[in-house]
Amino acid sequence: MSPEDQRIAIAKHEGWSRIFKVTETHPWGVLPDESWGPLPDYLNDHNAINKAVLAQDNLGFKLRYVSWLELIVLGRTATHKERDSSTGRFALYNASAAQCCEAFLRAHDLWVESRNEKSPKKPVEDV
Repeated sequence: MSPEDQRIAIAKHEGWSRIFKVTETHPWGVLPDESWGPLPDYLNDHNAINKAVLAQDNLGFKLRYVSWLELIVLGRTATHKERDSSTGRFALYNASAAQCCEAFLRAHDLWVESRNEKSPKKPVEDV
Protein backbone atom coordinates (compact mmCIF):
# COMPACT_ATOMS: atom_id res chain seq x y z
CA MET A 1 0.00 0.00 0.00
CA SER A 2 1.22 3.46 -0.72
CA PRO A 3 1.65 5.82 2.25
CA GLU A 4 -1.30 7.88 1.04
CA ASP A 5 -3.51 4.78 0.72
CA GLN A 6 -2.55 3.76 4.27
CA ARG A 7 -3.35 7.21 5.63
CA ILE A 8 -6.74 7.27 3.91
CA ALA A 9 -7.63 3.69 5.00
CA ILE A 10 -6.88 4.47 8.66
CA ALA A 11 -8.80 7.76 8.48
CA LYS A 12 -11.84 6.05 6.96
CA HIS A 13 -11.68 3.39 9.66
CA GLU A 14 -11.61 6.16 12.27
CA GLY A 15 -14.79 7.72 10.85
CA TRP A 16 -13.45 10.31 8.42
CA SER A 17 -15.55 10.75 5.28
CA ARG A 18 -15.61 12.75 2.03
CA ILE A 19 -11.84 12.59 1.70
CA PHE A 20 -10.38 14.77 -1.03
CA LYS A 21 -6.99 16.15 -2.02
CA VAL A 22 -6.26 19.80 -1.42
CA THR A 23 -2.74 19.24 -2.73
CA GLU A 24 -0.98 16.13 -4.02
CA THR A 25 0.36 15.20 -0.57
CA HIS A 26 -2.24 16.61 1.83
CA PRO A 27 -5.62 14.88 1.79
CA TRP A 28 -8.44 16.48 3.77
CA GLY A 29 -11.74 15.08 4.93
CA VAL A 30 -14.76 15.45 7.15
CA LEU A 31 -14.47 14.23 10.74
CA PRO A 32 -17.27 12.35 12.53
CA ASP A 33 -18.29 15.64 14.23
CA GLU A 34 -18.83 17.17 10.73
CA SER A 35 -15.88 19.54 11.01
CA TRP A 36 -13.26 19.24 8.29
CA GLY A 37 -9.50 19.39 8.13
CA PRO A 38 -6.32 17.63 7.03
CA LEU A 39 -6.09 13.91 7.70
CA PRO A 40 -3.72 13.00 10.54
CA ASP A 41 -0.23 12.06 9.37
CA TYR A 42 -0.47 8.57 10.86
CA LEU A 43 2.71 7.26 9.21
CA ASN A 44 4.95 9.94 10.72
CA ASP A 45 3.10 10.91 13.91
CA HIS A 46 3.17 8.42 16.78
CA ASN A 47 0.48 10.36 18.64
CA ALA A 48 -1.94 10.05 15.71
CA ILE A 49 -1.53 6.31 15.19
CA ASN A 50 -1.48 5.62 18.95
CA LYS A 51 -4.78 7.45 19.29
CA ALA A 52 -6.26 5.22 16.57
CA VAL A 53 -4.85 2.05 18.16
CA LEU A 54 -6.00 2.95 21.66
CA ALA A 55 -9.50 3.75 20.40
CA GLN A 56 -9.95 0.07 19.53
CA ASP A 57 -11.92 -1.62 22.29
CA ASN A 58 -11.65 -5.16 21.00
CA LEU A 59 -9.35 -7.74 22.59
CA GLY A 60 -9.17 -9.71 19.34
CA PHE A 61 -7.88 -6.63 17.51
CA LYS A 62 -5.30 -5.97 20.24
CA LEU A 63 -3.96 -9.53 20.02
CA ARG A 64 -3.81 -9.38 16.21
CA TYR A 65 -2.18 -5.93 16.33
CA VAL A 66 0.59 -7.07 18.69
CA SER A 67 1.19 -10.24 16.63
CA TRP A 68 1.46 -8.22 13.42
CA LEU A 69 3.69 -5.63 15.09
CA GLU A 70 6.02 -8.39 16.27
CA LEU A 71 6.16 -9.85 12.78
CA ILE A 72 6.82 -6.46 11.17
CA VAL A 73 9.40 -5.27 13.72
CA LEU A 74 11.11 -8.54 14.66
CA GLY A 75 10.52 -10.46 11.45
CA ARG A 76 8.69 -13.20 13.34
CA THR A 77 6.18 -13.72 16.12
CA ALA A 78 7.89 -13.30 19.50
CA THR A 79 8.05 -16.09 22.04
CA HIS A 80 6.59 -15.64 25.53
CA LYS A 81 10.13 -15.28 26.86
CA GLU A 82 10.89 -12.51 24.36
CA ARG A 83 7.65 -10.74 25.21
CA ASP A 84 8.66 -10.76 28.87
CA SER A 85 12.22 -9.59 28.19
CA SER A 86 13.18 -5.94 28.19
CA THR A 87 14.89 -6.38 24.80
CA GLY A 88 11.74 -7.75 23.14
CA ARG A 89 9.53 -5.07 24.64
CA PHE A 90 12.07 -2.36 23.74
CA ALA A 91 11.90 -3.30 20.06
CA LEU A 92 8.10 -3.11 20.04
CA TYR A 93 7.93 0.08 22.10
CA ASN A 94 10.27 1.71 19.59
CA ALA A 95 8.42 0.63 16.47
CA SER A 96 8.12 3.45 13.97
CA ALA A 97 4.77 5.12 13.35
CA ALA A 98 4.79 3.56 9.86
CA GLN A 99 5.30 0.07 11.35
CA CYS A 100 2.40 0.68 13.74
CA CYS A 101 0.23 1.78 10.80
CA GLU A 102 0.97 -1.40 8.89
CA ALA A 103 0.17 -3.53 11.95
CA PHE A 104 -3.07 -1.56 12.50
CA LEU A 105 -4.20 -2.07 8.91
CA ARG A 106 -3.21 -5.74 8.80
CA ALA A 107 -4.95 -6.43 12.14
CA HIS A 108 -8.15 -5.00 10.65
CA ASP A 109 -7.65 -6.85 7.33
CA LEU A 110 -7.48 -3.50 5.53
CA TRP A 111 -3.98 -3.94 4.09
CA VAL A 112 -3.90 -4.19 0.30
CA GLU A 113 -0.75 -5.67 -1.23
CA SER A 114 1.00 -3.70 -3.94
CA ARG A 115 1.95 -5.60 -7.08
CA ASN A 116 5.60 -6.10 -6.24
CA GLU A 117 5.17 -6.24 -2.48
CA LYS A 118 5.76 -9.49 -0.64
CA SER A 119 3.41 -10.07 2.27
CA PRO A 120 4.83 -11.39 5.52
CA LYS A 121 3.38 -14.69 6.67
CA LYS A 122 0.30 -14.08 8.80
CA PRO A 123 1.15 -14.46 12.50
CA VAL A 124 -0.14 -17.35 14.53
CA GLU A 125 -2.29 -16.06 17.35
CA ASP A 126 -1.86 -17.28 20.90
CA VAL A 127 -4.72 -19.27 22.32
